[in-house]
Amino acid sequence: AVSSAAVTIGDARIEFRTPIGATPLGEALQTGGEGMAALTLTVADLDQAGQTLQHAGIGFDAATVGGRRALLIDPRSAHGVRLTLMARG
Repeated sequence: AVSSAAVTIGDARIEFRTPIGATPLGEALQTGGEGMAALTLTVADLDQAGQTLQHAGIGFDAATVGGRRALLIDPRSAHGVRLTLMARG
C-alpha cells in the first residue's frame, strides 16, 4: 500500500507517493534511493514519438494504459525513471 497526494496544474498532474509497509515501491526506494520514480507525458502524435525514440536507439514497449495507447520507455534509457508517453485523448 502507498499513501499519496497529488497536485494538478493546468494539464499536468504531479503525484507524490510514500510506501506503507513492505511494497515494491518501498523496495525500489531502498535500493535506488529517493527521487523521481515515474513520469507520464501526453504527446500529440504517439507514432511519431515512437519513430523518434527508435531512431535515437531508445528501447520501449507499446502498451495500453487506462484504455489509451502508450509507449513505456526502458528505465535504463531514462536514468532509472519509468517514463511513459501516452496518446492524447
